[in-house]
Amino acid sequence: MTPLLSVRDLAVSCGIKGQGSGRRTIFSGVSLTVESGKLVAVVGANGSGKSTLLRAVCGLIPPDAGTIALEGTNLAELTCRERARFIAYLPQESEALPFTVEETVLLGRAPWQGFLGLSDQADREAARRAMRLAGVEELAARPLSLLSGGERQRVYWARALCQSPRLLLLDEPTSAQDFGRQVTLMNMLAGLCREHDLAALMVSHDLNLASLYADSLLLLHDQ
Repeated sequence: MTPLLSVRDLAVSCGIKGQGSGRRTIFSGVSLTVESGKLVAVVGANGSGKSTLLRAVCGLIPPDAGTIALEGTNLAELTCRERARFIAYLPQESEALPFTVEETVLLGRAPWQGFLGLSDQADREAARRAMRLAGVEELAARPLSLLSGGERQRVYWARALCQSPRLLLLDEPTSAQDFGRQVTLMNMLAGLCREHDLAALMVSHDLNLASLYADSLLLLHDQ
C-alpha cells in the first residue's frame, strides 16, 4: 500500500546572515513515511530542524535535495489548491486575525469553495463540528484578538480540522494548553487518525506525550 506521506533523503539549508551566498545545512538525509490512520511524532533538540521539516512537507520551503510524495504523487506536481485539500498545517504561532472565532474556522473551507469564497450551509456545519471537537464552540462569536493564547491555539486546531485534510502537520500543537486540555486534544487527534483514516505528523518537545500517543517517533539531531 502506498503511504499517505513519503519523504526520501530530504535536505534543507538556509542562508547565513552576513555571509552572502553562504548556506547552513539544517538537516539532510531525512526519510520517513506516514500511513493513513497513523500519528508520527518528530522529536529532537532545538535547532535540529523539526519545524523546518513540517514547512518543507507542506511546500512552504523548497528542499535542496530529496523528494516529498503524497500518496505517490510528487508534492512539486500538485497545485496549491490540491495541496490545501490534502494537507492542513498548524504552525507553532499564528497571527491573531481580525475575525471572530467562527469566521476564522471557516477559513479552513477555502480550498473547497468556489471562486468567490462564499460559505454555504455545509461549510458552516463543518465549522461547527470542528469547533466542537476543539472545544471552542461556545466562543464562536468572540473576536479572536480577545482570546487567551490557549483558546486561540484551539481555534487554529478547529480551522485545521475544518479544512477536511488527509494529513495534519502540527507544530507543538498543545504548547499553550494545560495538562487536561493536552490530554483531551491528543485523545481527539488519536481517535480521528484511527477512525477516519486521517494521518498526522506532529512536532513535540514533550517526550512523554509523544510516546503515549504516537505510533512512531522520528528523532532529528543537530547537523
